Amino acid sequence: MLRAGRDLTHKCEEILSACVLGQGIHDLSDEISYYADEVIMLDNPLLANFEAHVWASALASLCEVAKPTTIIVGHTYDNMELAPKLAFRVGSDLITDCVHLEEDTGNGRHLLCTKPIYGNNAVAVIAIETKPQMVTLRSKVWHALQKSGDKGEIVSFDCKPELFTAMTESVELVPGESVNLD
Repeated sequence: MLRAGRDLTHKCEEILSACVLGQGIHDLSDEISYYADEVIMLDNPLLANFEAHVWASALASLCEVAKPTTIIVGHTYDNMELAPKLAFRVGSDLITDCVHLEEDTGNGRHLLCTKPIYGNNAVAVIAIETKPQMVTLRSKVWHALQKSGDKGEIVSFDCKPELFTAMTESVELVPGESVNLD
């Protein structure tokens, strides 16, 4: 994600911001600061465990302030639940499972997203016209970004916990039990 973000920001002369959510994330934020121009930390006890509605609320409140032009998230199981919720809250279209991103500077700076379709038998190129532009990226498609000698700025963002409403609650985890979903 950082490589794709760096490629886009380099062409447009914008800054690359990385966002880290969770609790006790200072060490992780420090490490990521070698790869991004800015690291925004959302450090809150309510963000300690993944809850899509809570994380979407926190990220939407950040987007209201930061006004990002493009939001890139990994195409993971959790993010496939999170990304549509965030896209709805920020009023953006969402293109999932992208394998290539390119800025179309000749047509109002739309983002061109390449993604496989029809069971990987064809490829589609889709232009995102809404702002912020939002995509999920397939993992291991880009080469890893090299660690920079310069550290980016680390910024703490105070997300408002009263906006967070958890829709589910984990009551108990029973070790050793599993359900065969086949």
